Amino acid sequence: MFSVYILRGGSGRHYIGMTGNFGRRLAEHRRGHTPTTARLGGDLQVAARCEFPDRATAAMMERLLKRWKNPESGRAPQPTRSVRTVEQPRRVGVGRRFNPGPWHQFQPS
Repeated sequence: MFSVYILRGGSGRHYIGMTGNFGRRLAEHRRGHTPTTARLGGDLQVAARCEFPDRATAAMMERLLKRWKNPESGRAPQPTRSVRTVEQPRRVGVGRRFNPGPWHQFQPS
């Protein structure tokens, strides 16, 4: 079994990781073995943990969580199709020359 986990440090920052031996890996993090988790602060808490039957599935979930954590990095998952709600106006003429049509020539009296 492989675990994907989220640790919360004393500074409020989070670390996402994956391991085949969660107890050993958590002890390493708490000893400061990993420079990334050493920067989180002294009090490491397990915010979430999920078990997966194989390494490939766990690695896929870890990558997905890391992409969601850092959306500004440009690696965030993109929606598969455009979803538009009623509140959003339809964007016309974006990315091409816009022809306003004859209705803009009308002058109200």
